[in-house]
Amino acid sequence: MPRLPVPKLSDTCGRYLASQSPMLDSQQYAETERITKEFEAKEGAVNSCTQRQRESPSSLKLRKEQSPMLDSQQYTETERITKEFEAKEGAELHKELVAMNDQNKHTSYISGPWFDMYLQSRLSVVLNFNPFMSFVDDPRAGYTDQLVRATNFVVSSARFMKSLRAELLKPEIFHLGERSKSKWFEKIIRYVPSSLSWYVPSSLSWYVPSSLSWYGAYMANGYPLDMSQYKNLFNSTRIPRPGRDEIVVDDTANHLLVVRNGHMYVFDVMDADGNIKPAAELHACLSHILSDTSPPPSHPLGYLTAENRDTWAALRQKLEDCGNGEALKAVDSAMFCLCLDDSTAEDPDSLTRLMLHGDGANRWFDKSFSLIIDKNGKAAVNFEHAWGDGVAVLRYFNEVFDDMSISPNITPSCKPADINASEHLEFKLDGALQEGIQTAKENFFALVKPLDLASLQYSKYGKNDLKKFKISPDSLMQLAIQMGYHRLTGKTAGTYESCSTAAFKHGRTETVRSCTAETRQCSLAFDKLEFKLDGALQEGIQTAKENFFALVKPLDLASLQYSKYGKNDLKKFKISPDSLMQLAIQMGYHRLTGKAAGTYESCSTAAFKHGRTETVRSCTAETRQCSLAFDKVDSANASELRQLIQACSDKHNSLTKNAAMGQGWDRHLFALRLLAEKSGASPAIFRDPAYAAINHIILSTSTLSSHAVQLGGFAPVVPDGFGIGYGIRDRELGYNVTSYPASHNVRDFLQCVESSLEDLFKVLHEANKAERQSGK
Repeated sequence: MPRLPVPKLSDTCGRYLASQSPMLDSQQYAETERITKEFEAKEGAVNSCTQRQRESPSSLKLRKEQSPMLDSQQYTETERITKEFEAKEGAELHKELVAMNDQNKHTSYISGPWFDMYLQSRLSVVLNFNPFMSFVDDPRAGYTDQLVRATNFVVSSARFMKSLRAELLKPEIFHLGERSKSKWFEKIIRYVPSSLSWYVPSSLSWYVPSSLSWYGAYMANGYPLDMSQYKNLFNSTRIPRPGRDEIVVDDTANHLLVVRNGHMYVFDVMDADGNIKPAAELHACLSHILSDTSPPPSHPLGYLTAENRDTWAALRQKLEDCGNGEALKAVDSAMFCLCLDDSTAEDPDSLTRLMLHGDGANRWFDKSFSLIIDKNGKAAVNFEHAWGDGVAVLRYFNEVFDDMSISPNITPSCKPADINASEHLEFKLDGALQEGIQTAKENFFALVKPLDLASLQYSKYGKNDLKKFKISPDSLMQLAIQMGYHRLTGKTAGTYESCSTAAFKHGRTETVRSCTAETRQCSLAFDKLEFKLDGALQEGIQTAKENFFALVKPLDLASLQYSKYGKNDLKKFKISPDSLMQLAIQMGYHRLTGKAAGTYESCSTAAFKHGRTETVRSCTAETRQCSLAFDKVDSANASELRQLIQACSDKHNSLTKNAAMGQGWDRHLFALRLLAEKSGASPAIFRDPAYAAINHIILSTSTLSSHAVQLGGFAPVVPDGFGIGYGIRDRELGYNVTSYPASHNVRDFLQCVESSLEDLFKVLHEANKAERQSGK
């Protein structure tokens, strides 16, 4: 797998200035440019390799693209700071980064620092890091039943996990054309010599992973993506630790964690040999959990996972000290967390609230991902972000959705067996017997009065069902006794079951000791988890609950579904769908505030070994110019505005391509800043107010385009910002936006975005019509 390149410092500085140009007035821009160029300039003195890079054509071109938007003094200062950084500190830091990268060829230069960024943060993972994606509803009648859908999700998830463990998943490939999707491509690429191999799982021999095959894929416009994050998808949890959390994975565990009504349960989904258990058995397990009428725990532990990480670390240690280590281990090592909610989501807003944070009690936010299913069968994935990015989650999301849609294991007609095996015995009594019984009755009540008792008649299953499951009826009855006592006390107990020895002369009975190591293990593996809480833990959970609701209460949200046009129309207009969605965001914010803003669009760099993400800086000089021109739409003709839209699209496509190839500026400067901090240095470029401003991300955006995704979202990353998830479908476009009302009204923003879409499509339609009439 090719390694993520460290960009040329001159290119990074040029790209950084390009992103600054629409953000600053000219005086601010000039100062930032000066600092950046100073940081870069001494690059040529570092070594002969970087000497050749110093004034590359791409760097010169990037610098020529800079144009101050407002006053020249601000532009000059930004430019001065950038040049100074490039000339001095930047060159030394870049040299150090390149050397470090050369010494760590097993990974990428950004992988370690990116893990640290997440794991060292002490902020709650709720709203700050964990996003969600909701599944499209199942249109078939009965398949959105909570039990039916949960069972099918679990079975399909287990299938995906089994394929992943066996290294049988097809390589993740980003296709830019049709050739790399063809059967011809697969046939040709398998014959590439394996001696030139790059590492992916050996079982993918049909694909013949090799450096030559990577270039073969490249020539066919297919880009194999790094799959190293997939190992953290299942059986993975973020563990709170003082100062820096850790990610723990146990890929030997086969059990599932289920949270319902604040209670936690676990049961095995696969056997010791890695075989998926029968769907009927998993269906029964989930039915049992859903039928549990226990009141919610007075102190739900889920709130702790939404706490400040150091606070949660101290309370988790307390939990372990109180004897909950085994229960926590069961939580941590579970395949994933299935949250069965009693609440329902009736509209996009309530769906976002439920899936983004919920009530906090019925969650375990530290799991690699949680599959949430509400009472009406609406489902979503909420995932912890430190272990990986959206590539692995979306692959799981799409394949599990397709599998359960095509091959559901449980149908709405599947019901638990309704068998009553009990028999009511009747006796005939004469007067003497009745009198004798009366005396016996009095003696009996004197004897048994202290005794408490109850009975259970369980009519859902019986002996016939157990025979179908190939399970001894008596052994299951005894196992239920062992598990019941363990759930009540957390202990095992001496057990007596009488067994006749009448097969032998004068035989009577022998004892079957039904409490065994196996029943103990089963009780732990298939158990409602109970936690021991002392006063300090109860107080900590209560505080965590209060903090959770204080955290999520201010969040406002709204969504926009735009059905007039979709991806198919944009293809006809020859405009990149993603670029237009981003342009509408820029125009909408400009219409709301009259300003441009720091914008973040995540772009995967999984085409490289251990690649994570790079930032597409969607606020450009082109989008700024377009926003201003549409303010004066009456004075501009459709042809001119169409050209501005095309310029925005071309620029966005270029930025996206560069970012995917590791040629953005954010990650490079991020790595250089960390190196500077370690040495105690503080280059002017990182103290420049312009650097702080552009990294104050007002518009945090992410595309969630997939046939399986109904809605997705995340919280703003700054108090005065917006969290903008958007989807692009063939016949409709959509936005799901969050904000904090103290800064902005999210509905006003969406109105501005919608009006921008209207204006953009009006221009595209008119220009297209004019072109057809002119015969072009």
